Amino acid sequence: MNFKLPAAGALLILSLGATSNAAEFQTSNFLVVADSSQVAQDVAQAAENLRSSLARQWLGRKMDDWKFRCRITVDVSNEGGSGWTSYDKWNRKLTQIGIRLQGPLDRLMDYVLPHELTHAILVTVLGDTPPRWADEGAAMLAESRSQRLRQRLVVDELLKANGTIPLRDVLCRDEYPRDLGEMHAFYTQSLALTEFLVDHGGRARFLKFVRDGYDADWDGAVKRHYEYDNVEAMQEDWIEWLHRDAREREAKRTLVRVDSLEK
Repeated sequence: MNFKLPAAGALLILSLGATSNAAEFQTSNFLVVADSSQVAQDVAQAAENLRSSLARQWLGRKMDDWKFRCRITVDVSNEGGSGWTSYDKWNRKLTQIGIRLQGPLDRLMDYVLPHELTHAILVTVLGDTPPRWADEGAAMLAESRSQRLRQRLVVDELLKANGTIPLRDVLCRDEYPRDLGEMHAFYTQSLALTEFLVDHGGRARFLKFVRDGYDADWDGAVKRHYEYDNVEAMQEDWIEWLHRDAREREAKRTLVRVDSLEK
């Protein structure tokens, strides 16, 4: 049973079967499946808005509609907050994107959906799956400020313990680390490196660097796009940038504590 909604380009479909009460909401670029029609509609409309804003952030312009609808499956639960994105290609062309979201709805909207949609935007823009560090770093850049700060605090601890992964290893890694501790370090450093590069040249240059380095070599890409002699030279500047940022954040916390005491 199909219901046309007043909103242009949107269609609500209720699947009422013996074993399923799932609701689907359809927009120009998304087909969202959830346990309730309201959740399906809210996620679909949020996805369209995010797709538009993320495209403008990364491309500086509107992105054309996909020739398919990205299917988003939403599993609202009381715990967690995670997502998965998959792609299908045929003859080197993107033919489908699928996203699965699981967790409390507020977390899904706050940081999981922006994260997963950034994966979808990047694979569309680059024409292929980006290197792991860039894919995750850019996706985490779309998360809420509080989530990014949590990751930066992890990097602070890695710096204190001299536990950071060399940037050359981060850049050249094709698969995710299997060790849980190394996985956390990889994710947090990917975000910190992405923030550093975007801060030093913007998002358009970041994308050119990623494409250039992935297709050719990272040393050459670092020199062409950021004027460092090699990856190790960039790492030195990146480490100093992280230390400086940590000092600035600590100074702000100190001022807040002093102000609260004076009041």
